[in-house]
Amino acid sequence: MVFMDPASILLGIAAIALAVSIPGYALSLAIFPKRNELDIFERIAFSFILSIAVPALFLLAGNMLLGIGINFISAFSAYAAATAIGIIVFIARIKFLK
Repeated sequence: MVFMDPASILLGIAAIALAVSIPGYALSLAIFPKRNELDIFERIAFSFILSIAVPALFLLAGNMLLGIGINFISAFSAYAAATAIGIIVFIARIKFLK
């Protein structure tokens, strides 16, 4: 039997944890930019749900409308685009709210 070394297992767990938290957290900041609008549990729930849903919708739209195949590059691009859009909208809303 072939086993993975512990470093690879920890790296995989960390990558999955980041993939289901970072894009959604950026998008939740874009939707609710003020700190007191959501408590920590609501923000975590929104982060998890948005991290799963939005990049999947980007992948689906790219595949169905633009004919882009679903592979590692397109999936990474969808996660990066969701994160970038969330951060840009958050910064724009913060500047607008001040």
